[in-house]
Amino acid sequence: MKQRHSYNRSGELVNARMTDWAKGGYEQLLKLMAKQNRCKLNETKVRPLVVYVETFPSNDRGFIDELDSAITELADFIVISDRNKDYPLKFSPQFLNHSFKALITADIVLCDNYVPFLQRQYLNPHAVVIELWHATGAIKCFGYEDPETVKRTLAEQARFHRVYDTIDYFVVGSDKMAEIFEESYEVSANHFLKTGSPRTDIFFDYKRLTMTTETKKKLGLTDRPLIFYTPTYRKTAVTTFPLDVQKMRENFGETHQLVVQLHPHDDDLYRLVEDQLLEDDDFLVINHEPTILPQLLTLTEWLITDYSSVVFEYALANPNGNALFYWYDQEAYEKKVGIQPGFDQELPGPLVHSTNELLLAMTLHTRTDFKDFNAVWNQYNDGHASKRLLTKIKEWLNEID
Repeated sequence: MKQRHSYNRSGELVNARMTDWAKGGYEQLLKLMAKQNRCKLNETKVRPLVVYVETFPSNDRGFIDELDSAITELADFIVISDRNKDYPLKFSPQFLNHSFKALITADIVLCDNYVPFLQRQYLNPHAVVIELWHATGAIKCFGYEDPETVKRTLAEQARFHRVYDTIDYFVVGSDKMAEIFEESYEVSANHFLKTGSPRTDIFFDYKRLTMTTETKKKLGLTDRPLIFYTPTYRKTAVTTFPLDVQKMRENFGETHQLVVQLHPHDDDLYRLVEDQLLEDDDFLVINHEPTILPQLLTLTEWLITDYSSVVFEYALANPNGNALFYWYDQEAYEKKVGIQPGFDQELPGPLVHSTNELLLAMTLHTRTDFKDFNAVWNQYNDGHASKRLLTKIKEWLNEID
């Protein structure tokens, strides 16, 4: 484990230590529950158990249903999610009595993110833990490469390490993403399943990618091509919408529609863009339904993004489309979150820092070439990722005594 540093600011240090105390108590409670219940619960198990911990609802794009169907003859299956009232994700009596008890007796655990309670000390010793992740590639830094990590207390950094060390396999769609996980989570090369990312299979299924007429009508889409603005989530407060919608309207109002999709937690940003809506004007469309993202990407002529992983999926959904990287806060973002080293030199499309630069780039740019980009980032994403991963999971289940 790399040498880490802690806070040296007294006020933040006190708050951090209080948080550590609370989280430490929570961990001790889980440890006690696991010790008292695991053996007894294992004895009453009739079949192997597979648990899926879902932190991003619908991010699996159908893989949960495929998994459930594929293993129905081999194992029981439980999804821990805030969409599941019987097995919720958030801490509560229901979580302790149902979700956590399922987790500690599971034979295979799948997750889509960093999950604090997913630690080896709670699980069956033989349990296989698989990190699916919630993105196909990575522009921003995470894990140990996140600049904020060094500001965490040593206790919290140790907690990160326990969670990272619990994961047996990371599912990746490319060697490049495996390299990033090696650095970000400090894992060795034998911890990767290079099956491709199951959530990308949809981009090879024309039927699932086709948006229905009803959905288009509900969203307010016409037959005009789309400019799709989908920035990543920022924790910092904003007072103005980053993109000048009026300038975009003046330049593309008659030929295109501008679709904006923000992170579900970006309430302030949603309010700011909603102020840009005009009566009797169909140029600006605001999408609140993330599940139709794949369908929107196929209709998008211009993708405007920043540090979001959506560009890796756009390259699959619309390889003949155009991508623009609107990094209006590049310097601040690099310091606060971090950007993968050298990524700004590998961008498949123009890098801009203002709406004026963006408009100029859209005027001068002819076409984004995603061929090399896909070869690097979507190396194993070929529409058969789910099938390969399910085959591996069934092999493990068949080996359980």
